[in-house]
Amino acid sequence: MHKYVAQFTPAEDREGAWCVEFPQLEGCFTEGDTLAEALENARECLTSYLEASSQENDEFPVPLSPEQTREIIMETMKNNGESCPAGVFFHTVLSHPLEK
Repeated sequence: MHKYVAQFTPAEDREGAWCVEFPQLEGCFTEGDTLAEALENARECLTSYLEASSQENDEFPVPLSPEQTREIIMETMKNNGESCPAGVFFHTVLSHPLEK
């Protein structure tokens, strides 16, 4: 199993829904109508992403801590003149065991 930090952002267009993105894994994102659904979808998304990368013999990046991830995201937003949307949080997500 692998663990990576995901950024959870409240969806702007649906009350109670969440958008999830793995900042270290390009193109790895999902969503859920509730936080519980977003968490489970994040785990499924992470697992699928890592399995596909594994089949292509891609190396996985060294996972960052939630603090490191948050720091990088906040610095990038600051440099781009953006502010962090309200309700954003960072959470470590554990993948399902990868199939060999």
